[in-house]
Amino acid sequence: MEKTLSSALTALVFGILLLGLSGTAKATILNFDDTSYQGAYYTELEDDYGGFTWSSNVGVYFGPGCGFGYNAGTVSGDYALVNLFASDVSLGNGLFDWVGAWFTEPHGESEPTLKIFGWENNILKYASEIDLVYASPVWFEANWFGIDAVTFDADETEWFVMDDFTFTESAPVPEPGTLLLLGGGLVGLAWYRRTRKEA
Repeated sequence: MEKTLSSALTALVFGILLLGLSGTAKATILNFDDTSYQGAYYTELEDDYGGFTWSSNVGVYFGPGCGFGYNAGTVSGDYALVNLFASDVSLGNGLFDWVGAWFTEPHGESEPTLKIFGWENNILKYASEIDLVYASPVWFEANWFGIDAVTFDADETEWFVMDDFTFTESAPVPEPGTLLLLGGGLVGLAWYRRTRKEA
């Protein structure tokens, strides 16, 4: 009976620990269909779309109103993002975790490489490259945690389109007081178990 009670108490402590430290993050998907632009061609993307600050050389376009490669790049809905004038693109916000996005080469001139960088406080945390395919979306699985900016280097690829930019807010770091309280409880539990064994 005493062993069962001790096991139940241990399980309860670890259950509370897991509940206290785990965050339930729901992914947000920016599909570019809900921007202020609902036209039939393209325009600049608003600066604060999706809660991010976007560089000025970013556009949103209507896939069916553009060429085949652009239309193929609209993975969900009819709108997607394009780097205007074959420019580099950047976006930033508070800390977030980037899950990934769909990328397509819209012109058919080449199948180039897109370089992608993840930053935190202007310090490079992640770097990757993906090979783009003409009129065929490629999913880039980032899984980059705790970043505040992403940059896309279009020097090689020139043109690219992106859809379904998926991210979550970064899970908060537990406060030191919470960890001290939890640690104190675990020390007390260990002391209790030790004194019970000696008795």
